[in-house]
Amino acid sequence: MNKHTGFLVALAATTTMLLSGCASINSADPNERLKAVGHVGNPAKLAALACNDTDARVRMVAVSKLKDQGFLAKVACEARDWEIRKAGFRRLDSGHLTALAGQTKDPAVVLAIRIN
Repeated sequence: MNKHTGFLVALAATTTMLLSGCASINSADPNERLKAVGHVGNPAKLAALACNDTDARVRMVAVSKLKDQGFLAKVACEARDWEIRKAGFRRLDSGHLTALAGQTKDPAVVLAIRIN
C-alpha cells in the first residue's frame, strides 16, 4: 500500500465513523466496536476483527459479514476462539474446504473440515 492509498483508507474510515454516529472500530469500548463492525466492508479488516478482537460479539459479527472465501479460510484456521473458527468453517464452500484439507497440517483443522 502506498502513502496515497493509506491516506484514502484513513479518510474513508474517518468518514464512515462520522456517518455511523461516531462508533469506532478502534474504540476501547466493546459496545462501540460492536456498533462500528456493522459498517466495516473491507474483508481483510473483517477477518482481522474476527481473529483478534477482544469481544466475542464483535468477532462473531465480523465473521458473519465475511463473504470472501479466502478470508473465511483464514478465520477458520487462525482465529483463537473455536466458536469463531466453526462459524468460518460453516461459511466455506465445499471447494474451499477440500482445498484447505489438502493444504493444512493441523489435525484439528482437518477434523473440523471432516465434521463440516
